[in-house]
Amino acid sequence: MNITIKDANAAQNILEQNSVRWKVHSKRTLKFFILIYALGLFLFVIGMRDFSEYGWKTFNGEYTYYTNWHFSESLGFVILLVATYMLILQIIAKKKFFKTVKVISDRHLKTTNEITIQVTDDHLIYSSYELTQDIKWWLFSSYTLIDNYLFLNLDGNPKACFTIDKRLISVDEFNQLLEFVKKRLVEKP
Repeated sequence: MNITIKDANAAQNILEQNSVRWKVHSKRTLKFFILIYALGLFLFVIGMRDFSEYGWKTFNGEYTYYTNWHFSESLGFVILLVATYMLILQIIAKKKFFKTVKVISDRHLKTTNEITIQVTDDHLIYSSYELTQDIKWWLFSSYTLIDNYLFLNLDGNPKACFTIDKRLISVDEFNQLLEFVKKRLVEKP
């Protein structure tokens, strides 16, 4: 098999491909955040319920302190704070990711604005104005087919992958490539 894919509008496709990559990443992290927020909220509400008039007593010498602050309420509050902090970090990471993608896209616009991917039985060769990579097939761990893109994952991370836009090759070539990839790699949804 020898398929050559030429992307004459690389700058725009880089923006589109990375937008799809971020959507895949966001779906996975959204499930995590929903679970963490639900757990924190559950513990916080359970702690706020009055099972008794007072939660616990603390003795300090001759003074007795009473409180209604339960352990589960405290733990739920801390989980909500940590989850909110992690969500803020995720938003910052998204801005940084797209800023980096925009810089890479602008670099392609200033040069030839062309990327070539050559697929053979042994390896995949990625070539652009500033970079040429020869990757053996055994380095890829899985593949994902989303919208118009075939993602060849290097370590299972949707952000660490090579992307093939199926609109850039004929239907027959894409089907041949997909059958070849299915034989070599496992699909990761």
